[in-house]
Amino acid sequence: KELQAGNLDVAETLLQRAYERDQKLVDKQLAQHAFDLAEISELKLDHKKAIQRYQEVVERQPDQLQAWQNLAEIAEKSGDTTLALNSWRQMGKNVDKTSNPAEYLYALEGEGELLSLQGNNAEVLPIYQAAQAFAQQLISKEPDNLNWQNRLSVSLDNIGKLYETKGDRVLALKSFQDSLTVRQKLVQVEPNNADGQNNLSLSFDNIARIYQANGDNPAALKAFQDSLAISQKLATLESNNARWQRNLADSLNNIGEMHKTNGDNALALKAFQ
Repeated sequence: KELQAGNLDVAETLLQRAYERDQKLVDKQLAQHAFDLAEISELKLDHKKAIQRYQEVVERQPDQLQAWQNLAEIAEKSGDTTLALNSWRQMGKNVDKTSNPAEYLYALEGEGELLSLQGNNAEVLPIYQAAQAFAQQLISKEPDNLNWQNRLSVSLDNIGKLYETKGDRVLALKSFQDSLTVRQKLVQVEPNNADGQNNLSLSFDNIARIYQANGDNPAALKAFQDSLAISQKLATLESNNARWQRNLADSLNNIGEMHKTNGDNALALKAFQ
């Protein structure tokens, strides 16, 4: 009607809006098809094709966060760390932190982990600290949200391991102890959560490792024993769970090494056996 009335500018604007609307619909549909095809390529272990298809998804839909995450993980498996790092960063840039805070944390953690594997400690610390600060912001708004508490403990763990790698055992111990405190609270709220119990066990291991490096063998042994108690409980409750059995073996090995260091060969032999 506008065209027939000679209103060319108005007609052009309306047609442009229609074009953009339909283009978005087409891109959304094709992106979904590409995503489905990428998942099939993953199942077939064809990582090269999966990468190509996930790249098509994010080209058409940059806010498709799961595609960015999958692309980062597959690229890392394939050894393409440059693509993996860029994918984590693009996921972080395209996520709405307000509506998708968990995905934003995953993006930060993924980027930090990859930088850490590359030995880029100068860049990774600010990333992990940003994840910690963001998790604390979320907790201040939702103090009863267990997921945010868990993500905070993960960030503290990551920071602790980074300080440990740099040889700063004071700051490493502080971060590990803060993480332990969070995980102890989580276990109190959900005592039957096996993953929560396992995370607590890992926190004791982290702390024990620092005590051991500091030469504080009694404190290290105590922390390893606390970890062992949890590992034994999990392995007993789920005797067919290979992960818990492996963790129990690791805990017993840690105890054995401590007794060996202390010169108590009888207890060391018992733990190793």
